[in-house]
Amino acid sequence: MNIKTTLTLILLCNFSLFLKAQVENMVSASMQQNQNLQIISNATSLLEYHVFLTSSDNYVSVFAPDDDALLNYVDPVSYQLVSNDGPSYQLWEFKFQPSNPSSYQIEAFVYECLINSDGSWRKGNPVAEITNVQIINGKETKLTNRMKEILGDMIVPEKINSEKSFYKTLNGHFVKIDGAVNTESMKVSGGWQLQMNRPSNIQEITEAKNGTLYVVDTPIMQSSKSVCQTLASMPECSLFLNMLKSCDITATELQNWRAYAGDQLFGNLYEYQSHYYLTHNYDYTIYAPTNEAMMKAFQMGLPTLEDLAAAEEYDLEMEEKTEHSDSAEHVKSIMRDFIKYHIQYDAVFVDNGFDESNYDTKQLQMIPIVGSDGNPTEEYTIGKPYSLRVNASKSGISLIDNMGRASNVITQNGLHNNIACEYWFSGISPNPYFQTIESMANVAVHAIDSPLIYNYHAGSIDPEYNQFIYKERKF
Repeated sequence: MNIKTTLTLILLCNFSLFLKAQVENMVSASMQQNQNLQIISNATSLLEYHVFLTSSDNYVSVFAPDDDALLNYVDPVSYQLVSNDGPSYQLWEFKFQPSNPSSYQIEAFVYECLINSDGSWRKGNPVAEITNVQIINGKETKLTNRMKEILGDMIVPEKINSEKSFYKTLNGHFVKIDGAVNTESMKVSGGWQLQMNRPSNIQEITEAKNGTLYVVDTPIMQSSKSVCQTLASMPECSLFLNMLKSCDITATELQNWRAYAGDQLFGNLYEYQSHYYLTHNYDYTIYAPTNEAMMKAFQMGLPTLEDLAAAEEYDLEMEEKTEHSDSAEHVKSIMRDFIKYHIQYDAVFVDNGFDESNYDTKQLQMIPIVGSDGNPTEEYTIGKPYSLRVNASKSGISLIDNMGRASNVITQNGLHNNIACEYWFSGISPNPYFQTIESMANVAVHAIDSPLIYNYHAGSIDPEYNQFIYKERKF
């Protein structure tokens, strides 16, 4: 062996040792070395999250549930179970089984989930064993599906600091941090923990080269409340909720290849028969006008539920005369457009960390098609979304709508920083443990003191019908 070859081998050995030392200082190595994180460590390797946790390009804050914490995972698919006595949640108990012949020794057992008076939860009667559905590489099983939710929500791809409270996880959902940052008095909450007022506690903290590992006593879980259920807990916004429920935006018995939890939001796309979803696999903000703000909108010409009832009665009268009338659907479309302008892409909270910016809404511009004579026709094409100017901080959120009108989020308790979730599950089954989570939307819900207006329209709701003549509309 010549000197050149020897030097090359020495350099390769040193480089190999250097790489090993680098990996050993990463968050993923800290997890693997912790004997209380055997389940999470195995799942992280299987589902290739270790690649992200080993990268030196990303700083990560990881809220890893220990093995005891994973004995108490409330299955979000079971949020759809409702009986006369209320919700019938199910609890998954993950266990590490070293004797299991599977290369990844994780099993799950399903129990009834019992909610205590203090908001904590415990297991009840056994429901099922998931021992025949092991974590298998390359195959999406019920167990891997739930593990992806746990892993994605435990990772925050940034450093936790004292300047803000809300952070987006790798799954695109949000967690809230309370208490002294980077101490064991710090608390972390997903939507479920906020809903139950039971934050996850920090058990231990390990600093690594590419992030911080926080061991927590419960896995991060998302809210069981849909948007409608969240609004129902805000009586100050009951008129907005009643309108939302009355204009075919909520689905409660949608039957297709997917099932869903609760009253998912979806909406008709103008005059087209197909549907598109107002909240789907993304994060959003819904600004709900208070009842006082809704009265302002009604004064501007927004149809009331009494207008809708009158239109429906008129349609029935026309049907009895064998004449066709769509006045009720026309009123509903106006209501839907109003609601869609109050649904914003991207979740924003009363907190620091959100840039003052224009945010798109679900309400799209309708642009008249110009005819060959250069004049607008009665046909339209879909344009860009109408936007809102949003300025968020710890002290509040101020909004400027498309017409330059100001509105503010009401920062009283219970009226801001609420987190709702809209879930889509695969298949329709009476047993949630047979289903998988297809997608989830995280929605920040705030009450606002004035309605949001995207455009002014002069004229009546429909001049053809006397009961709607001369009602000027300004939205």
